[in-house]
Amino acid sequence: MMVPLVSRIRTGSALLLLLTLMLALVLPLQVQANVPTVAPGERIHFYADGFNPGERVDFWVTGPDGRSRPRFPAVFADDDGAVLWSWDVPTDAPGGRWTAVARGIRSNRQVPTDFIVVAPEAPTQVASVAPEAGAPGTTFRFAVTGLTPGDRFAPWVRGPDGRDRNIGPDSESLRVEVDREGRLAWTWTAPEGTLPGAWRSLARAERGGTVLEVPFTVTGQAPPAPVRQVQPVVGAPGTRFEVTVGGLTPGEVAGSWLNTPSGARVDGTPYMIVARDGTVQWTWTAPANAQAGRWQAITRGADSRIEVVLDLTITGANPEPAPRPDGDGSVTPASGKPFDTFTFTARGFNPNEQIAYWPTDPTGSSVPVLEKLRADHNGQVTWTWQTPRLVTTGTWIMTARGMTSRREVQIPFTIEAPYVPFATVTPDIGPPGTTFQFKAVGFNVHERLDTWVERPDGVVLHGTRDVKAIGDNSASWEWRAPDDAPEGTYIMVAVGRETDLTFRIEFRVRANP
Repeated sequence: MMVPLVSRIRTGSALLLLLTLMLALVLPLQVQANVPTVAPGERIHFYADGFNPGERVDFWVTGPDGRSRPRFPAVFADDDGAVLWSWDVPTDAPGGRWTAVARGIRSNRQVPTDFIVVAPEAPTQVASVAPEAGAPGTTFRFAVTGLTPGDRFAPWVRGPDGRDRNIGPDSESLRVEVDREGRLAWTWTAPEGTLPGAWRSLARAERGGTVLEVPFTVTGQAPPAPVRQVQPVVGAPGTRFEVTVGGLTPGEVAGSWLNTPSGARVDGTPYMIVARDGTVQWTWTAPANAQAGRWQAITRGADSRIEVVLDLTITGANPEPAPRPDGDGSVTPASGKPFDTFTFTARGFNPNEQIAYWPTDPTGSSVPVLEKLRADHNGQVTWTWQTPRLVTTGTWIMTARGMTSRREVQIPFTIEAPYVPFATVTPDIGPPGTTFQFKAVGFNVHERLDTWVERPDGVVLHGTRDVKAIGDNSASWEWRAPDDAPEGTYIMVAVGRETDLTFRIEFRVRANP
């Protein structure tokens, strides 16, 4: 005869356990039809008999989500074939009807016992800010309630221009922790000169990647748009062009150069100090042999990294300079993808002279390079350049210029389209207990992923933690199907936290693939 018994015991309640066992022996079986209840975080005890004396009995529990959780260690039935076992209900256990099963290894006898977990309602998250609007200099106090105590978040603010600003001392990232009441709080003081408009303060959880958002407003009159112009915009060789660029950081160092219609680089004013109003001015006189066509005047702030490109046109009939004879430069490989490394070789310079180099993209915009090279005693120089992750695809020009000879060597190369996002799974079918290996391409380098698994019945299972993309924009991870996984088509979901790139990778669990 089998008599299942369930009792709920809080910490150290030995007397209640004894009474429970006595009741189990005297109450008739039909009384046990009442399904007991238990709360998350409590310990529940079970009693069952009918097993072989001394045999090992294994246990597991299955929740309303269909997920089974084994309970260790196993116990051995006593001389009467009875067992007493317990299970600590997790604090995050979902509410609903659960089933606990005891199974004898030799007898194969299974004793199921239902019980109900009464989970408290999840607290509602409420976000607030005080004040809701304020001028520069105002300290905004943010708070979000209804969170899990002990969780840590990293907050920051995002302005109406879409740019993010760190919160913390010396522009370092701040970390705040949810208190015992489930409340998260942080502050930010809008500095003088803060751009007025609709702002948001965001906070990302260190675990799980949850992002909180609190809107607020910085009041005030929007500053006028910075002056960015070149005068005149059209001129013949010999014309003096004046460039004015605002919106830089006061006091920072700035430099300038020009791109010719053929993509070559011409020095402008390499060293300037930005004025207090964030403006810098420089001039350039087009030489008599200036190539006709559309030029670009480029100004770049060293600290702010703001780069302003202004167009100007030189009239006349000066043709594009004739290409250098073959053999002046070479590149390996001739084409590649973003984040690939190219090796360049240029010849014909003065022995041991210093060489500057820079790449120019298909639109004619140059990428500044501060590094200087040194030619060998034969006037040859070799260097490598790694393409950025986000680049314009097409034909690029790598230019090398001798600092004393003023000789330029231009080497064309091609950057192909970036990786087309794709994902794979190996194997794509396997029995319960199989470890499936996943790979997905297309994420940012070092980007973290959130993963989870959708079962055939729609139940969501935990995925793999701490998945991060590597240098080739790919991420690899594994997931083991539970031993009791039901058959059917599963879906591994992977989402990039930065790109929001989402993969839904199907695979199958089948007993006999």
